[in-house]
Order: sequence, then C-alpha cells, then structure tokens
Amino acid sequence: MNQRHVKLKGACNFRDIGGYTLDSGRNIKTGMIFRSDRLSKLTTSDLRCFEALEIKCIIDLRDEQERNTDPSRLPKTNTPTVNVLSLHNNRTDIKNLKIKMLTGKLGEMDFREFLLSEYRHYINQHDNELKKNI
Repeated sequence: MNQRHVKLKGACNFRDIGGYTLDSGRNIKTGMIFRSDRLSKLTTSDLRCFEALEIKCIIDLRDEQERNTDPSRLPKTNTPTVNVLSLHNNRTDIKNLKIKMLTGKLGEMDFREFLLSEYRHYINQHDNELKKNI
C-alpha cells in the first residue's frame, strides 16, 4: 500500500501529498497537506484518525449542491475551518463528464485525462484563491 495513503473506511482516497518533488527541487513537507474524496461517510474511528492528523483547514472544492446533498462529517472537537472554493461551477467539461458517466460512455483514459486536466486547471486558474485559503 502507498505510504501516503491514510486508511479510512469512509474516505477511500485520503492521502498525504507530501514527499513529492517540486520543479524547484524542493519537496512538499509530509503531514501538512492531504487530499481526499468526500468526508461525509467518515466513521467514528475515521474521525479519531482525522483528529490525530491535526488538520486545521479544509478547502472544499465541491459545488453547493454536492455540499448540501452530502455534507462533510467532521470531528466535534478541534473542528477544522472549512473554506468553500467551488471550482467547477457551470463548467461544460464537468457537465459532459457527468453525462458520460451516467450513460456508461466514460472510458478509463477519458477519466484519467479528465483528472489530469482538472488538477492542472485548479493550479493554473485558481492559484491565488487556493493560496488565500491555505
């Protein structure tokens, strides 16, 4: 198993993005920045693990409908600050992806290319917003 992966029952894609080397040659510090899928299904043991990571801030990239339909479950003590940064509102490529997913026409390469383009989009188009929220 990838040592960056944090095993949580309720979030299948929770991982530390530390350790990666930047273009400058410096490494991202481990234990500082995590990425995840939704946090709405965290179990009680997941919440204890989450608290142990001492996460202070969450940047929620979901749109309003996703947040309302599937609200995050967070620790009751030492609750992190949640900053909302909806990056995909009204994006045609997101809508097209959802249509492909719902109709079963989404291929593995489509999804991989989509994710790569999304991460590039986040950094290239929203770097100042991300910096303000970290």
